[in-house]
Amino acid sequence: MGILGIIGAVLGFILKAIGFVLLFILAVLVIVLITPIKIGVIYPELTVYVKWNGIKYTILPMKKKDKKDKKDKKKPEIAEAHNKKDEKPAETAQAQTAENKKPAKAEKKPKKEKESFVKKLTVEKIKAIIKIVFGLSRKILKGITFEQLYLMLVVADEDKAKMAEDYGKLCIVLIEAQPVLEKIFTIKDQHINVGMDFSKSEMAVACDLIVYVRPVTLLIAAVAALIQIKKEGII
Repeated sequence: MGILGIIGAVLGFILKAIGFVLLFILAVLVIVLITPIKIGVIYPELTVYVKWNGIKYTILPMKKKDKKDKKDKKKPEIAEAHNKKDEKPAETAQAQTAENKKPAKAEKKPKKEKESFVKKLTVEKIKAIIKIVFGLSRKILKGITFEQLYLMLVVADEDKAKMAEDYGKLCIVLIEAQPVLEKIFTIKDQHINVGMDFSKSEMAVACDLIVYVRPVTLLIAAVAALIQIKKEGII
């Protein structure tokens, strides 16, 4: 095999390697965009967590930091402050004289500032952008899926007549709100229970929610909004 053959083989191998790397990056991007990001909320023991591709991160309750670590962090700061106080006045005087001897820098000519996008915005353009965003908000909200919607409401009051009245009003509100929520969001598993407790004096609420959204839904909506804004000449 000649030199040209060896160079060709090496280049072919490099191109194949680059192709495999690009395919791997593309596959990772597809997985990231398609895999839903889940947000879970549990109440009354308030717990909020985010889950993506099997990786779970708890937002609430927050982990308590050890007090010992805080004390250890403060010690070096105090030491630094003492060291600064112990500096010799002669050294500071020499530093000041050295700064005074430095030649003054030539004044730079002020550059012409380009007009930013924010300054170009007018009230009409802002209204047009808001209109486009609200037009696409339905698609975004429909992409938000309630994988689990468990809600329990227990009405309680010392006045039994008022408790019965509140129970009736709450049932009416939930009956009317349920179809509206189903039109706005995608709800898969839904259990809403309303009850009364004659032994308590305050209303109790408990919920267990799991909401997820696919990043690709938000990306498509953002790209569609940007294209529409550019078509109308807002940007």
